[in-house]
Amino acid sequence: MLATFSRDADKGHKREFQTTRNYRVHLAGFELSVDGLAFQQQDQGVSACATTALWSAMHCVASKEGLPVSAPAEITEAASRYFLAAGRALPSEGLNVHQICEATRAADLAPLLIRGLTLKEDIAQLHGYLRSGFAAVLAITAI
Repeated sequence: MLATFSRDADKGHKREFQTTRNYRVHLAGFELSVDGLAFQQQDQGVSACATTALWSAMHCVASKEGLPVSAPAEITEAASRYFLAAGRALPSEGLNVHQICEATRAADLAPLLIRGLTLKEDIAQLHGYLRSGFAAVLAITAI
């Protein structure tokens, strides 16, 4: 679980964290409530960068949509169901954009792929989606 910065920022500004959620955990018989973003370290064999990003984003969306969150290995296998660059889903060598979209569809969600135009327009798009409360996954490629 990743904790956020304080909502209070410099000069009276406020921070908003639309993609965090509340988790209830039990520790030694006590119920605790924790707000944050689900986090897990990448695992080269099962969940490389894109799989881990999808897993974190799906934690946010799943609670809003009443959907289960797949394990990282299930996300990788779903992403690789129709396209295997290396011939096997596991161990994973990472996912391409088409595989990220396939894993999103396998989770009963509809991917929305937006190609970048200008930095200013891209920031506006990202800001709008984050304000909606749904976590965005960025796929950036070097030219």
